[in-house]
Amino acid sequence: MEFYLSGPPYIEAKVELVKSPFMDSYPTMFKVYSLEDLLARKMVTLHNRMEGKDMYDLFHALNMEFEINRFLKALKLTIKFYNIEGDFWGDLVSRLSQAKKNTRQIGNSTNHFIPKILRPNWEELVESLRFRIEELKRVVEIRECDSNVTKDKEVKPMNEVNHALQRIFRVPHVRKTGLRRVIWKKQRYMWPGSF
Repeated sequence: MEFYLSGPPYIEAKVELVKSPFMDSYPTMFKVYSLEDLLARKMVTLHNRMEGKDMYDLFHALNMEFEINRFLKALKLTIKFYNIEGDFWGDLVSRLSQAKKNTRQIGNSTNHFIPKILRPNWEELVESLRFRIEELKRVVEIRECDSNVTKDKEVKPMNEVNHALQRIFRVPHVRKTGLRRVIWKKQRYMWPGSF
């Protein structure tokens, strides 16, 4: 839950009936952000505090299908709202690299929030999340370059390229056994260097 005196910007929010999985008797109406807004907020939160629960949430949220243009717009609004300056993507990747050195501490401080059967190997989760964020950084750079070309030459980006970028950004599910084989929705891929 968030409480603000001035409302933070968002792309979409709906009022929905929210039921707790633990209590059946008291469903409540809440304003719920779109997935793209939640991803943007979680990414900024991870940038600011670098806690295991944020890493875990963002890792699994990136597994879901979302519209990348809406996500990038929501991220831009969120970064502006929180007054984050500098190289957001570079800082985030750098902080995740530093966090990899503290995975034992991250796991100890976060595991009590996660059911035992769903607890990840934190070193692998942090490394996989860093890899995915680097991929997203490349997608953003391609899109920025593409939008500059569009402005200069009045050329619209191709739908095939946009669709390919969205497919590239889907996040694999990490099993506790490791990153040796990663299964995406319909195909199998091997991680580079993990043969």
